[in-house]
Amino acid sequence: METAILDEKKEYNQKLFPYYKMFSWDLMFYYVISFMFLTTVKGFNASQILLIDAFYTLSKFLLQIPLVGVVDKLGKRKSLIIANISVALYMLFILFSINIYMVILAGFFGAFGFLIKSLSESSLLYDSIPESPNRNKLFAKIEGKGGAFFFSLEAITSCLAGFLFAISPYLPVLLASIFCMISAFLAFRFNEVVPNVRSTLSSNQYHKNLKHSFHFIMKSKRLRSLILFLGVSYGFINLLVTLRKSLFYDIEVPVEHMGIFFAVLGIFSSIASARQNQFHQKYRNKTLTVLTIMLVSSCLLAGLVVILKLPYLITLVLVLLAFAIQYIVKGFYFTFNKKYLNSFSTADLRTKIYSVNNLFEAICSTIASFASSQLLKITSTAYAFIIISLVFCILLVLILDYMKTRVGLKPEEYKKDDIPIPLN
Repeated sequence: METAILDEKKEYNQKLFPYYKMFSWDLMFYYVISFMFLTTVKGFNASQILLIDAFYTLSKFLLQIPLVGVVDKLGKRKSLIIANISVALYMLFILFSINIYMVILAGFFGAFGFLIKSLSESSLLYDSIPESPNRNKLFAKIEGKGGAFFFSLEAITSCLAGFLFAISPYLPVLLASIFCMISAFLAFRFNEVVPNVRSTLSSNQYHKNLKHSFHFIMKSKRLRSLILFLGVSYGFINLLVTLRKSLFYDIEVPVEHMGIFFAVLGIFSSIASARQNQFHQKYRNKTLTVLTIMLVSSCLLAGLVVILKLPYLITLVLVLLAFAIQYIVKGFYFTFNKKYLNSFSTADLRTKIYSVNNLFEAICSTIASFASSQLLKITSTAYAFIIISLVFCILLVLILDYMKTRVGLKPEEYKKDDIPIPLN
C-alpha cells in the first residue's frame, strides 16, 4: 500500500514538473529589459552591470557549500518554496534600489534562491523517476518538455516586456516578482519522495557521508572532466546574457523591438530544448564539441558584423542570426548539463554533485564577469565579443581534448572511482 502511494506521489511530481519549470526556471519579463532598466532607470553603465554580475556569482560561490546542508536538512520540496520566495525578494530589492550597493545586496538573495533551486529541482525530478534502464532518457524528456514550456512562455513575456517597459519601466520587474510567487506556490504542490538526509542519519554519520561524497566527486576523473567543461561553458553562456543586451544597445535597437527579438529568440531555445534527444542521438560523443563550435562561431559573427559597420538592416539580421544560434545552444546545454551529471549517481550524491558543479560555475562566472567588466572599460562590446569568444574557444578545445578518455565511455569501461557506492 505504501509503495503504491509513493508511486502515485512520484507520478504526480513528474506531471507537475514541466509546469513548475515553465514559471520558475528563470526570471520572466525581467531579463529582457534588465540592461535597459539598470542603465536608463538606475543609472548604471555596462561596466558596472558586469561588476554587479561578478558580485552575484561571488555570492553563489560563498553560499554554495553551506546550502548543501540546508537542502539536506529541509528536504527538496521545502527548499524550493523558500528558494522561490528568496528570488521574489531579489526582484523587489532591485525594484526599490537607490544605489549599486542595494543591487549587490539584491544579488545575495538571488544567489541564495537560484542556488537552492539548482541543487533541488532536477534532483527532485530524478528522485521521482523509478529505477529503470530508461530513467536518464525519461528524465531528459521531462526536463526538455519543461524547458520547451519555459521558452515558449518566455517568448510571450519577452514580447510584452518591451511594451510594458515603455508604459512604465517598473511594470516588468513587478510582474517578474509575481511569477516568482507563482513558482513558490507550484513548489508547494510537490511531494517529498526521498527522506531528508539529516533525518535518517546522526550528525556524525551525516558529516562522514558528506565528506565521503565530496571525496568521491573530486576523485572521479569523469566528474572532474564534466564539471570543468560545464563550469567554463556556463561562465561563457552566462556572460553572453549581458553582452547581447549591450550589443543591442550599441546598435540602437529600441527597447520595444528588443522585447520582440528576444521573444523570437526564445522560440529557438524552446524548439532546441524539446528536441535535445534527437540532437544527442545524432552527434553522440561529439555533442559537446558541436555545441562549442556553434557557440564560439556565433560570437565571432556577432562581433565582426558590428565592427565592419555594415548597413543597419544587414547588421541587425546577422546579429539576430548569431544570437539565434546562441539560443539554440542554450536550449540544448541546460538539459544536457543535468543529464550528464545525473549518470551513475545516487539520490544522496546528486545534491553534492550539483553543488560542486555550481561552485565551479560560480568561480568561472565571477572571473569572466570581472575580466569582462574591465575589458568594456577599454573597448566596445563588439570587440569584447571577439576577444572573449577566442579566449573561451582555446579553453574549451583544451578541455574537450582532456575529456576524450574520461567521458562518454560505456559503463563497463569506467573505473571504480567513477561509479558511486550508495551509503547507508
